[in-house]
Amino acid sequence: MGGIPIKHWHVIQVLSGQEEKIIKIINQEKYHAFIPKQVKIWKRNNLKIRKVLPLFRGYVFIETNETLHDFLTFLNIYVKPVKGFIRLLRYENLEVDTVLPHERAWIESYCDDKFVIEPSTAYIEGDRIIITEGPLMGHESEIKKVNRHKRSVEVELVMFDQIQRITLDCEVISKIQN
Repeated sequence: MGGIPIKHWHVIQVLSGQEEKIIKIINQEKYHAFIPKQVKIWKRNNLKIRKVLPLFRGYVFIETNETLHDFLTFLNIYVKPVKGFIRLLRYENLEVDTVLPHERAWIESYCDDKFVIEPSTAYIEGDRIIITEGPLMGHESEIKKVNRHKRSVEVELVMFDQIQRITLDCEVISKIQN
């Protein structure tokens, strides 16, 4: 049976600030290590400041075609001894991926091809938010909280076996009363 090999995703926890060093080591081999990120925009003195920040500080994601056993061998030899490595996140009863399918689907649905979540644009009609542009389009039901003053929305997902509340940039351009 040929075909495209299945890509597995794994996550390692590292000391915050050590992510890029560990990514360099992993990417020297046959792996693709990355950090899902998000764009944050601030306005100061009539200037827009754009920063790309990690979505999950202290975590590095790795994509590989290898089995978990082969990946663990690589991890133990090349990454575990590196200062800043903490642990591989893992569900005890799973022997393939350490990122569950719903977790991966969430990241892939929000992020672009460089694993970056760009800001969205919306308007509010009555008590509903309607996304008109950006990665939040089609995900309105996942929005738990809107903060018009900070130009952000809060979404919730289960990741790393816990509920994560993530604040994403979303400019609400108008509010229409019913």
